[in-house]
Amino acid sequence: MALNETIATGRKFRELIDEAVMLWERISFWCKASDCEFDDGKTAEVKLGAINGITDSLTSDASDIAASAAAVKALNDKITAIRI
Repeated sequence: MALNETIATGRKFRELIDEAVMLWERISFWCKASDCEFDDGKTAEVKLGAINGITDSLTSDASDIAASAAAVKALNDKITAIRI
């Protein structure tokens, strides 16, 4: 039997925990990276899991490490200096 469902987003769930002072509790639902799906159909685990960290190093040859903004600026400064 096929599952017929819709996905609701952007809703908040609250529970009244003290009616005398109108105190509400917001309820959060946590998910795992394998459950969180992006618009392109990939999960957060697949899409972001390949990045193992961020580095300032300009000599690293690791394919699973992303360059930091400082490293990109340093490279950009070197390119600019060469063009001048």
